[in-house]
This record gives sequence, structure tokens and C-alpha cells, in this order.
Amino acid sequence: MNNTDIKFSENVVLLDVAFLNGWVSNVRQIMGERLGRELPRLDLVEWLTCLLLDAGVRGEGNEVQVLLLHAAGGDKKLVCCVPDSLAELDGKACATPLGEFSFACVTAEGLATDEHLYFDLLTLLLNSENLKTLLLLPSAEVADEKLEDLMVQAKKDMGAGAEKNLQCTHWFRMTPPEHELPCQWCLVTYSLAYMLDINF
Repeated sequence: MNNTDIKFSENVVLLDVAFLNGWVSNVRQIMGERLGRELPRLDLVEWLTCLLLDAGVRGEGNEVQVLLLHAAGGDKKLVCCVPDSLAELDGKACATPLGEFSFACVTAEGLATDEHLYFDLLTLLLNSENLKTLLLLPSAEVADEKLEDLMVQAKKDMGAGAEKNLQCTHWFRMTPPEHELPCQWCLVTYSLAYMLDINF
């Protein structure tokens, strides 16, 4: 997909594939070994539905745009998910009780680093006029401080529009923040445990 062709929906999930192929995949393997059984692969659409519900999205007929940021080159697979092919997901849509999910794969190939592209997309989203809900799932390699700084800078640069969008932005994290964030936050571990059939 050409990055300049992106048109944003009212509900957007900005997901770095490295989060799934790195942290989530490792958790699935390690917890499976500890529990002595193979854990199920992550049903991507069902998990995203859980995240949207955690972020307060309700009702039917919602339009949800899922932006899957992935590294240039290499295997374009979601190693712990169903479906697992980025090529098959790109440009496709599916109906759920919550609404229609549309998928777009975005790569930094020839443009910028994955981290910078994630930040660029976030900046564009924070400046979007019709945004209602934004879910952030960055790579675990992205420093929290950098993401926070970008949000604070966007608020300074764009004023009330960015402030409104930050209020409806939900950063899904592996651990609670140590201080107040410029946006909302949610623990991602509960939905993952549910989807991976892990009981606390």
C-alpha cells in the first residue's frame, strides 16, 4: 500500500507487527512451556475486538481501520496469529458484531525507519478531524519517553484538535505507567491472557 493513500476512519488501530512477532510470540512460547501445553494462536480479529471493547467502543456498525506497520523485507507473517499472512490481510475487510474491520499494511521501505513511520502515522492521526477512537500498540523496542514526547509536541503544535484526539487515544501497554500520560492507557495483558487461554 502507498502510505500517501491512507484515509483514516473514525476508529483506528495503529499496530506495529513487531509487537506481535516479538513480545506476544515470546509470551506465548514461554507460557506454553511453563504450563506444559501448546497455547492457541491469537485470533487477530477477536483480539482486536477485545481491545476495542477495552477502549470503550460499543454498539454495531462501527468502522474500524487496522494499520499494520511492518519492517521492509523479510517474512511478511504474523508468527503467532490467525490469519498469519500480511499479504492476504492487506486491503481486506471483515464484518464483526462490532462493525467492519478493514486492514492496511504499511511499510517503511525506502522512506524512514519503522519507528519514525509509526511516529509519523501517529502525528497524522492526532491531526485527523474525524477521529473517535485510536488504539496504539507500538513495538516493544520503542521507548516510552519518545512516544510521550511526540504526543506532548503534537499537542503544542496542533492545539485543541490534538488535545481532543489524545483524550480518545488508548495506549495499550504491558505494564502500568510510572506517571500520568498525555493519553489514556490500558493493560494489554488481560486480553492476551484471555485469547491465549491463560488463567491467572
